[in-house]
Amino acid sequence: MVDFFQARSSGLTYPILAIIACFWLVSAALAIGLSIQAINQSVHSVEKRHLSEQLQQLPALSHLAAIALQPTTNNLVEKIEASGKSTQVGVFLQESWTALTQNSALAVDYIWLLDGSDALLSGAGTDWRGLYMNIIAKQSLGQTWFCQARCYALISYPFQISNQNQTQMQLVYAVSVMPLIESIIPQILEHRTFVALQYGQSQWQVKDSAGDLDGPTKAAIQHMTSPNLTSHQALAVEGRLVDLYAKPLNGTSVWLASITQRVPWKVQFALNFWIGGAVLGMGLVITLLCVMFRVRRHDRQLLEIEHQMNQISTNSQIILTNPDFNHVHHTETADPKASRLEISFANMMLQLARTVARLKDNYQESHWLGFHDPLTGCLNRASFEAELADQLALAKRGSLMLLTAHNVSRISATFGYRAKDQLLTDMADMLKASLPQNVMLARIGDDQFGLIVKQNSLDSAQKLAEHLVDILSAIRIQDGIREEMLEVSIGAVCYPQHGEQVDELFSRADLALYQASHKDTQSFHFYPITQPMPAVQAREYWLSQARQAICHGRLELQFQTVWHLNPDTPLMTEALLRFRNEKNQLLEPKQLLLAAERCGQLTAIDLWVLEKALQLLVDEADMLLSVNLSVHSFIDRQAMAAIDALIRAYPEQAAQLVIELPEAAVLANMATALQHFERLQHAGVSFVLDDFGTGYSSLHLLSEFNWQYVKVDGAIIRQGMLEESVLRMLEVLVDACLRSQCTLIAEQVEHPNELKFLVQLGIESVQGEAISEHYSEPKWNDSSRIRVNQE
Repeated sequence: MVDFFQARSSGLTYPILAIIACFWLVSAALAIGLSIQAINQSVHSVEKRHLSEQLQQLPALSHLAAIALQPTTNNLVEKIEASGKSTQVGVFLQESWTALTQNSALAVDYIWLLDGSDALLSGAGTDWRGLYMNIIAKQSLGQTWFCQARCYALISYPFQISNQNQTQMQLVYAVSVMPLIESIIPQILEHRTFVALQYGQSQWQVKDSAGDLDGPTKAAIQHMTSPNLTSHQALAVEGRLVDLYAKPLNGTSVWLASITQRVPWKVQFALNFWIGGAVLGMGLVITLLCVMFRVRRHDRQLLEIEHQMNQISTNSQIILTNPDFNHVHHTETADPKASRLEISFANMMLQLARTVARLKDNYQESHWLGFHDPLTGCLNRASFEAELADQLALAKRGSLMLLTAHNVSRISATFGYRAKDQLLTDMADMLKASLPQNVMLARIGDDQFGLIVKQNSLDSAQKLAEHLVDILSAIRIQDGIREEMLEVSIGAVCYPQHGEQVDELFSRADLALYQASHKDTQSFHFYPITQPMPAVQAREYWLSQARQAICHGRLELQFQTVWHLNPDTPLMTEALLRFRNEKNQLLEPKQLLLAAERCGQLTAIDLWVLEKALQLLVDEADMLLSVNLSVHSFIDRQAMAAIDALIRAYPEQAAQLVIELPEAAVLANMATALQHFERLQHAGVSFVLDDFGTGYSSLHLLSEFNWQYVKVDGAIIRQGMLEESVLRMLEVLVDACLRSQCTLIAEQVEHPNELKFLVQLGIESVQGEAISEHYSEPKWNDSSRIRVNQE
């Protein structure tokens, strides 16, 4: 409470409003209480006047008048209960009728009065019948205005009567009341209409004449109905009267009136005064509690916001300064009433802090991915080469080791790509746990790791290599049926003894690795090569050629058209990479690409091919051009980022580009491959599943990826012409491609007699020497089409 009264002046707005609202509530309650007595006294006259006005305004009731013997049931029941004598009923009826006949609001055309017949029956027995007849005969029928009324209606509403009393009342109407009136004034019945309306316990009982009425009631209605008014019309008039009389005032007013009419007004005023005071005090207490709760709730909000901001600032190293937010409200020591503006501003600062922290986290993640391998968490090749260059620049000595697991591809094919990813992760974790602090580890290839051992001798490097071979060779992959042992080789060089350039060291370490993999005993080897071999020399040659291919302009493209046999039209053109050596010979790039992957130049070659293809498509608006993408580039995040940027630089040509992927590119890392696949496909690129059937093929690839084309190797086609089992496999493949809505292409078709077999099999897209030859320029409608016709 003390904290509340120490609140600022601006904080008193809510208590003052609450107090004013309480005063208004009490005043309204007092006004309502003091007005109940007046409402109770006038409710019945309001009801009668309201019904009279409504009856006069309705054309359908213009010939209706009502006879009633009692203005209100409540007063009658009250008097009967008060006296307990049946004679009081007659006295009250006499007083009521006299008051009604003197009421100027009653027009001669509309005479109405209400009858509480149930109270008469239960309170006065059967004596009321004679009294009833006496009143009508002596005081009503003798008056001129009564006889001149155009229409009469007897309205009766029993108040919670039993079935026995209801039947008795209906008999009274049918046997006693109406015959009496008919005998006294027969001349009125000749041109007047009488309508009997019966009111039940809680609603008007509207019944038709089709059999729902009991005998006495039906007889009474028929007796009171003139030939000019049918039973349905009488019931319609009855319904209108119900709607008019049933809702003159709401139920709450009637209920209040029935309660207060028995309580003296002085008692009512005293009760209203004390009740109003109690309500006022309760309102003040509730107001104080609400204000105190609001102060504490806002204070807790500020404390929570400050805690979250401090946590964000601590985790993300963000400093947010605000002169107005230096002091946090505490319930015990500070201002207990925190305004909405403070809460809103604090929330805004919190959202700003969260946004900055999220942006910083995204930046840190992107920065981390730029220098690390996402699968193993090791450094990537670019970071590794940069570190090696720094070591060489500082003229420090050390060793470079290349570590390769030879059977990773076989493990992936046997146990699945998830097993391969788990194997590489386990290898990285084991290496991190086994390496000393002066060793830097990186993943520089699909199945290859690199190590920089700083400030070490040749002997210590050899001991480390031997230790790594021992611990990694102990890894086993098994699934309960099959088991595979990891095969590891290490090639190493020492710097600066064996070289002072990064490329030179990598080349010689790769040669040492190649020799280590061909040893019969040890699985590691240090440069130099002790036993020169033709294979090692060739490997060194291709490594040097791979590094110089792009800068020396040794790469070229050749083209071959894929034809659709029915109709005989070109489907697409494939761009094929070729390598021109020092003797100006155009060679297949297989050895070059293997060497380029070992020395880290494969992505550069893929980007060169892709850029040349997109540039050609600028001048060929109607041509589809396909290019081959390596496994390494497709699963490497950095390489795919560069490829995606290059394709988006040619948005109009992206729809004409077709990328051919070998099965290995998908099986190597299916999750990453699917992500890159969908991203390029969203840019408009189409895809070909290349060399299907040459490796560990699976129809699952057709359903998992949305391929536009599938290429089956020509060797399988020729094998299918000879073996029934292969033919059945090809038929299944044709059906699967048809269901997947992708085009099946037979590539490397070398003989014309294979074309007829392909047409019979249902393969109508063909590529190979049998239908199109290679050419140095892209020709969308080339001369090979004549060759097809000749065949």
